[in-house]
Amino acid sequence: MLGTGFRRIRWHGYSVLTAAIAAGISFAIASLLFEPQNAFFAPIAAVISVGLAAGQRIQRAVEIVAGVTIGIVLADLVLRYVPVGPITLTLTVLVAMSIAVALRTSTLFVNQTAVAAVVAVVLAPQASGGPFQRLGDALIGGAVALAISVTTATSPTTPVRRVMSETFDAIAREMTATVAALRERDPARAGAAVDRLGRVRGSTGELASALQGARESVRIGKRRRELQRELTRSGFVRARLDVLLATLQTLARYSANAARSPLVLGPGIVDAISSLVPALNAVPSWARGQADVSTIREPALEAARLATATLSEPVSQTAHVIVGLVRSASVDLLRLTGMGRDAASTALREAAGDADAPGL
Repeated sequence: MLGTGFRRIRWHGYSVLTAAIAAGISFAIASLLFEPQNAFFAPIAAVISVGLAAGQRIQRAVEIVAGVTIGIVLADLVLRYVPVGPITLTLTVLVAMSIAVALRTSTLFVNQTAVAAVVAVVLAPQASGGPFQRLGDALIGGAVALAISVTTATSPTTPVRRVMSETFDAIAREMTATVAALRERDPARAGAAVDRLGRVRGSTGELASALQGARESVRIGKRRRELQRELTRSGFVRARLDVLLATLQTLARYSANAARSPLVLGPGIVDAISSLVPALNAVPSWARGQADVSTIREPALEAARLATATLSEPVSQTAHVIVGLVRSASVDLLRLTGMGRDAASTALREAAGDADAPGL
């Protein structure tokens, strides 16, 4: 659990730092213009504009300013004729959100409109500044966030690359540990790999989040086609990652059982599992466009071929299951490169044949 937390801090540390800096700068500027006690909305707008998804900063800032404008203008009009109260607040938020939904169904835009209306109705009358001071705060916060985004901009695919590299490094590391456990007949080591693969499965949502932010950035950024190709490949990986991890975790679990039993698996099966590691290591480079797809497909098919070859002689039920899992992992790796189900199955049969054992 602690390791997962540190890993997420590494992945999002840059965005957290820029959000904190944006909050401090925007508060300082707003304090000079509106007094510190009236400068609370600028840092809020700045933090929301920066957020954790680097690719959404410009869109966030624009939506915040637009939402705040609608909410404040509406609240100011209402407060000219109706005193502050629960009913006034309810109706103001209702109308503000309805206008926002009619204009754009963005969650951030709609929610920000509602928040601005609440702030203007409840807090603005108690502050020394007028309701439109909130709009000035929002403009300052959004402008600071945009300035920081432009001056410290990184590639929108950087978070995707970072998460994918760490994820597949971890997967390859645990499969290497599984191979070592089988060769050394160390069930504890294989069991630990099973547990750690389970934790990797729990962090796959980070890749989906990074992909979402990068896709929104690419819509409005430069190098659009180049980045779209990278995101398409990364999307293939994310779509099959959960399935691949489930297969590999089961493979590690059966390997742990084999390591603790008197049964000795043939070297062909151990070599087959080992052949999956280069394919796993190649995934991040292929997704970035820095390696050919063959760096994944060829070792994956070689793993299936080595595993299936062990079935030429009678083997135990456990060995037969492990062979099936290696073949499944091979198909999973083929499919995360964009290969369809039928094409992957055909490639598997052509490279490794069918997994029919002559006997047990």
